[in-house]
Amino acid sequence: AQPDWGLALVSVELPLEAALPAGYIADREMRMRLYRRLAELDNERAVDEMLAELNDRFGPAPAAVHNLLFQLRVKLRAHRARIETVGCERKMISLCCPRWEKADMRDELLAALPSGTRVTRGKVWLSTDGGPQVWKRRLLRSLDVLSDNGALSTSHVLSH
Repeated sequence: AQPDWGLALVSVELPLEAALPAGYIADREMRMRLYRRLAELDNERAVDEMLAELNDRFGPAPAAVHNLLFQLRVKLRAHRARIETVGCERKMISLCCPRWEKADMRDELLAALPSGTRVTRGKVWLSTDGGPQVWKRRLLRSLDVLSDNGALSTSHVLSH
């Protein structure tokens, strides 16, 4: 089930250059239209379709575009997992979820998430060790685990 709050309320701030660069799409109005379309995407298949469209219309997408689409995927998965904020603090990726503050979930979270994960009240901290490709995969896997469809049970959360 989707959370009862909007996707627009999920904040994602990662240490990545994420944009539709002017060197890739020169027309400013076209970039603005595409940003508006990107903001309306509500599933990962639509993100894949947007990448295919960008590649078809403007040529191979540069890293900044792939990063922008990665951030959209993170936002979609974070929303599904009821996480309000994904950020980068102290060289770690932080996931903030108020429901983790209400229950003693530390052991359950640590058991479900990758080694090197830290848990504090209301936050999960993922390591950025191994470089961007490694932490990006770790982040997506962790968001999947934390979603209602993942390995982490929500019965414990809902019972408190």
